[in-house]
Amino acid sequence: MAQRMRVRVTVHLKKGVVDSTGANTAKTLALLGLTKVRDVHTATLYELEVDAQNEQEAKALATEACARLLANPVIHRTSVEVVPLGRAT
Repeated sequence: MAQRMRVRVTVHLKKGVVDSTGANTAKTLALLGLTKVRDVHTATLYELEVDAQNEQEAKALATEACARLLANPVIHRTSVEVVPLGRAT
């Protein structure tokens, strides 16, 4: 029987891809006086609630979602983890 699971997917830019949002955020933080912040990298976090038989199936569903919509494999790297359903971001 399938059970409801939460899968956390984080999408980052690959090394070498310019993170203009991160760079602009770092510059703005410096202008605000936070000069000890040296670098900022951005990512997108998705939390998917899926019905799956087990963690392996839940990860497979999230991986498919990444391949089909959530990430561009040319510029993104992804991480997928199953987290307790009660634990939200």
